[in-house]
Amino acid sequence: MADTPQTPERLCEQCKHRSVPPTLGSKPRRYCSRSCVQRAYEARKTQRLLAAAVEQEKERQTRLMVAATVQLERERAERERLLAAQAAPAVEARGGKSREDAAAAGAKSREDGAGQQERPGKSREDAPAPRGARPKRVTDYLRGAPKMGW
Repeated sequence: MADTPQTPERLCEQCKHRSVPPTLGSKPRRYCSRSCVQRAYEARKTQRLLAAAVEQEKERQTRLMVAATVQLERERAERERLLAAQAAPAVEARGGKSREDAAAAGAKSREDGAGQQERPGKSREDAPAPRGARPKRVTDYLRGAPKMGW
């Protein structure tokens, strides 16, 4: 008797329980039955669909992040524009001078005795806040501003 090499028994790639019958042609079999072939096909199909859904969700999340970033940037630009518009009357009240020039002129006028009357542009809101009061925030200035409907 000649020693014939024995091939190890292969298990079904789908169910992993039953052995695969010997090949009938040139291509080795992978599954034990037609039902395992069908279940393997459905598993591959589900895996492809799941991978496509995950990829779509990643793209959707990226689009949402970009849209949110653009929205925040627009809101920031609008806040800066509103704050600049609110600061413009204060500059006009100083006669177009810088804060340092206006402060120096105010100190000189106080030395001369002028400026006893109330200065224009000053109101209760410009007065120093009482002790313990919180400082003004950007949102305090924006309360009266129109809503942005993007």
